[in-house]
Amino acid sequence: VYAREFGRLVAIDALDGSERWRWMPPIGRFLETEIALSENLAFVADSLDTYAIDLDSGELVWSTPARGQLSLTRDTLFIARDDGVLM
Repeated sequence: VYAREFGRLVAIDALDGSERWRWMPPIGRFLETEIALSENLAFVADSLDTYAIDLDSGELVWSTPARGQLSLTRDTLFIARDDGVLM
């Protein structure tokens, strides 16, 4: 189970409810979007950047300097920025 908690991404074990890992964006930032999940990554965004987080380890895989509404197809992440640009 993956959830946003106080601006952070948290992975919770579905069987016993224990926390598996917690990921936080850079200091002073908080996650603002819903979580988009692929088979192995969670995609989240703060006020400036979008991040891909490994579902097993909770480690940052990559980030990009864009934020907005996230939409995921089978193999593509789309970011609909606030200015209307689709990335």
